[in-house]
Amino acid sequence: EINYSGLKKGEIEDLELKLSIVKGNQITPNISDRAKKVISKYMEEKGFMNVEVKVLQRNDPSKAGHVIVDVEVDKKLKNKVHQIVVTGNNALTFNQINKAMKKTNDNNWRNFFRTKKFVKEEYEKDKIALIEKYNEIGHRDAYIVSDSVVKFDEKSVIVYITVDEGKKYYFRDIKWAGNTVYPSDYLDRVLNVKTGDVYNLKLLNKRLTEDEDAVSKLYQDNGYLFFNIDPVEVKVESDSIDYEMRMYEGKPATINNVTITGNTRLYEHVIRRELRVKPGNLYSQSDLVRTLRELAQMKQFDEEKLYKGVDIQPNQE
Repeated sequence: EINYSGLKKGEIEDLELKLSIVKGNQITPNISDRAKKVISKYMEEKGFMNVEVKVLQRNDPSKAGHVIVDVEVDKKLKNKVHQIVVTGNNALTFNQINKAMKKTNDNNWRNFFRTKKFVKEEYEKDKIALIEKYNEIGHRDAYIVSDSVVKFDEKSVIVYITVDEGKKYYFRDIKWAGNTVYPSDYLDRVLNVKTGDVYNLKLLNKRLTEDEDAVSKLYQDNGYLFFNIDPVEVKVESDSIDYEMRMYEGKPATINNVTITGNTRLYEHVIRRELRVKPGNLYSQSDLVRTLRELAQMKQFDEEKLYKGVDIQPNQE
């Protein structure tokens, strides 16, 4: 038998997949030592830096040659962040860095309503978020030179981060390739990223694919379901970056059929009356979104399942 104490059910299920302690298999000192290390690392990632793990064996009185293994875990208290020390930053203030790192927060009055617990998994995400913040203000080459987490006392740690910000970049020439439906000067206006603007890849991607008035939405609202765009850096010179927007427009897609399933309370014709996407129409993403919104307003459907239930089956031929 294997007994766990000091762990939640979900934690036990996670660890059972990682540990080599299996009912019916042999147990060796190496397996016990490895189990301690695996559990300690797992709990450290959850924010328990001072965890104590014991793997104990006792003879099973009901079965000769077998032992009962007791895995005892004392998590102690979750560690908090006492202080974050950042060096090498000039373009971002400490407060801006602190704001970018949403889950790793020190004991500062600005973080009064934010969690102060140190969770390694969240800390790794916050380091990525910090670099993304630098990228947003033109520092394309920024990276973390080194970082360390040092124990301050039994309840808290100090986080040290050293950054290399690199230099600030700007957009220069942006050219379009593969566009036949819309002229380049019109796409320039839709994109709204101009020569001399601070380099911001996140903003560029939003203007290409994510915003309500993004370039891709322009195409997808006019039938171009198979439209694809790939922004490619073609030249980096001094502090300037040139881009080429490589596009595949494809042919406009026409709606072939609209099927409705899962409706038990309403007649189908009542639902179809609300549809803005109908057989024979050109595909339009905006019309699809409006259709779902108006169906949701009928208060007859589970909204989450309504939005997740959309299944577009494209046939490019």
